[in-house]
Amino acid sequence: MTQRMFTLLIFITAVTVLFVRAVDAQHILPTNGTAPVSVESGLPLGLEHPSFRARLWLPKSVSPIGEHLGVEKQFEETSYYLKDTDFITTAIGWAVGEPHWNQATKSYTGTILQTADSGETWITQTVPTSEILRGVDFVSLMKGWVVGADGTLLHTEDGGIHWTPQSIATTDELRGVVFADENTGWVTSVQYGAWGDPDNWKASIWQTTNGGVTWITQTIPISASILNRIDFVDAQHGWTVGVKYLGNDTSGDSIHRAVVYHTADGGQTWQEQRLGLEDYRITLTGVDCVDAQNGWVVGFHHVFAAHEGVIFHTTDGGVTWERQAPYKNFWDVQFIDQNRGYAVGFDYIGAAGSPVYRTLDGGAHWYRMDMSHNDLEGLYGVIVKENLVLALGDYSYVVRETDPWAPCGEDCTSLFTQKYVSTHYTLRDVFFVDENTGWAVGSRSFVPQIWGQVILQTRDGGQTWSEQYTDPPSSFDTLFDYLSLRSVFFVDAQHGWAVGDSKMVYGSGWEYHNALLYTSDGGTHWIEQGRELYPKDWYIGEIEIQLLDVQFLDSLNGWALASNPCANNSNACLAHTTDGGTTWSWVNTSLAGSDLAFGGRLFFNDASRGWAVGGLENVYHTADGGTSWNRQDPPTASSRLHDVAFVNNQEGWIAGEAFYHTTNGGASWAAVEMNLSGDLNAVQFIDDQHGFTAGDGGNILYTVNGGQSWLRVPNTVSPISLNGLHFRTSQKGWLVGEYGTILATVSLPYWALYLPIVTH
Repeated sequence: MTQRMFTLLIFITAVTVLFVRAVDAQHILPTNGTAPVSVESGLPLGLEHPSFRARLWLPKSVSPIGEHLGVEKQFEETSYYLKDTDFITTAIGWAVGEPHWNQATKSYTGTILQTADSGETWITQTVPTSEILRGVDFVSLMKGWVVGADGTLLHTEDGGIHWTPQSIATTDELRGVVFADENTGWVTSVQYGAWGDPDNWKASIWQTTNGGVTWITQTIPISASILNRIDFVDAQHGWTVGVKYLGNDTSGDSIHRAVVYHTADGGQTWQEQRLGLEDYRITLTGVDCVDAQNGWVVGFHHVFAAHEGVIFHTTDGGVTWERQAPYKNFWDVQFIDQNRGYAVGFDYIGAAGSPVYRTLDGGAHWYRMDMSHNDLEGLYGVIVKENLVLALGDYSYVVRETDPWAPCGEDCTSLFTQKYVSTHYTLRDVFFVDENTGWAVGSRSFVPQIWGQVILQTRDGGQTWSEQYTDPPSSFDTLFDYLSLRSVFFVDAQHGWAVGDSKMVYGSGWEYHNALLYTSDGGTHWIEQGRELYPKDWYIGEIEIQLLDVQFLDSLNGWALASNPCANNSNACLAHTTDGGTTWSWVNTSLAGSDLAFGGRLFFNDASRGWAVGGLENVYHTADGGTSWNRQDPPTASSRLHDVAFVNNQEGWIAGEAFYHTTNGGASWAAVEMNLSGDLNAVQFIDDQHGFTAGDGGNILYTVNGGQSWLRVPNTVSPISLNGLHFRTSQKGWLVGEYGTILATVSLPYWALYLPIVTH
């Protein structure tokens, strides 16, 4: 037997053994977690052999504690974080950005949007990638290119109906794209160092002369670290901007400074142009030139300092650059001629919103447009085309104006509509009456800074969710408000209540409505209850109330927790009904501490014993059905408290800034160390052994032994704040939170966590 044959035989034998073992494992490992387990190892019978344990990298001992919980995402709002835009006419344009959640496929997909009405409405186009897309450029109504992360380069010949990848010999992140005609184009890219090491950042410029069929790199200065946008005014004259690497300072930190590169020969040679800002830590992100002589570049400061962003202008092709005011954090700039242009950017702490500035004299004077109708979104792309100016950015935020050069006063409040391309949600509570039928409540956006009440419903276990009820604030013109529903409870599939913020309306005078809603037909119709709860004020009419939680003991007896005083006093109050909500009355706890600004919940174990928590260290208890109340004190002063649950009249739990446990009805509480960052916002026990809690950062924990130990649910699908949960069984529950997130638990055999990950 030759050496080659012997080696081949060993290889075939090894592959056969591995295949047989894999097949054996496939047949041994059940998917429903019901296989008998070994008492000694806690593993399913057949897997407890030491050699098998070693192959799976299992610990020496595993306790057979039952099934492990995982989560799957059922719903999330469609949010577009947009990075760039290009219009081929004033009506038809495209935008690209970060991946968005596709509710149909329940997965993230790449984002390319198209508009045919100047950005009033947008539709998503089918994209063959889930990468971040950073640049878009069209040369006609039909032909365009998009670039993004991991060497993503897409091309369309039919206006985006179909996008096909083009091959480029890099996995670098592609940042900017520009075409001089249907054949000749350029792309900028950046290669990041290991673990993001800035010393190893390396920028490149790629060129095609055949419409993207092939791409070659161009020679640029070796110090180029990051190149962002790129702009050509013809096939010869172009500019690109970013940062260059200058070495390290005495402390070892990398030194990066703003840079502009220019070519006058189609990119055969690129030369650095001097800005005179070598001592400022500036990154340049946007560039726009109207001809071979006149252009502007913009950027932002690396750190928050007195010298923030920049605008530079040249009238000699970049031989010299002059800095222009204002000094804001800009990201993009575009001009329609030598005089008229716009610059946009971001300001995540400014009350006036994202910077949007206009000039009518080439930048000698810049004037800010009012963008106060925002939730601190940044703007990263702007298009200026004839009578259209449109900018877009974070969180589907789009601002547009079709008369952008009109006089508008010093603050220009009369220009620009501000809107969201898509609807946004914040969900606060969820309730299921059976394995299929459930509701989630919270708030939804209507326009920036205008949030109203929303109820979502599912009838298929959460596979699909739809809006069942919405209620916006009264006036978009004069009232900037945030209204939300905060709790939902059903006694059966037909009868339920939802509570939250009251809404101001004007009839014969100012009144508040809709803090307490009721349905008797499964949510097909929701009507208002509790009009008698609103206190009166002699001057403005009724006083606003906010209800944080609602719970019914049966179809007649229910409670609602208020965040503010009732009947003009400073005591904590609950609303109570004994006739299914036909009438409600306030129950004054006679306990000071009504400020539940951090939220709160209540829990009645039976008709006599109940608890309410909220705000800072507020714990109230009744043992006589709410006739009288007393205060219970958690061990940590000034601790935020969000939710409470009891398994019987003695043992209970509080979720909040800390996690607390009592075994004597709340007479004393002990802190439970959970080793988490952030608050726990919700807690539920379905029996004396099985409990669940969830909160900030997507943390989800559960116990199967009455809280003696807590296990963390691996949540890699949505690490955002979770506000509410509801479990029907020890294995099946739903959780809701920010960005309209709805998660459902799935049961996994606990030992499955130790299996190697296999991808197909």
